[in-house]
Amino acid sequence: VYLRVFHAIERRPVRFFHLQDELELHPPQIARALKFLNRTKLIALQPADTATGIAATVYVLTYWGQALK
Repeated sequence: VYLRVFHAIERRPVRFFHLQDELELHPPQIARALKFLNRTKLIALQPADTATGIAATVYVLTYWGQALK
């Protein structure tokens, strides 16, 4: 599960519900993987603007995450 989430974020910055739709996993599985990847400094949250002007956050690879590509 962790690698699937990591590779999905590697392709492009992604929001939580996009991960859920793309990977077809349960939210607790995704949350656990994101928590681990964030704790190990492989991913980070980054603010992103949406077309409606609502602030949103996306998950992106950090410097260390890009080194593992």
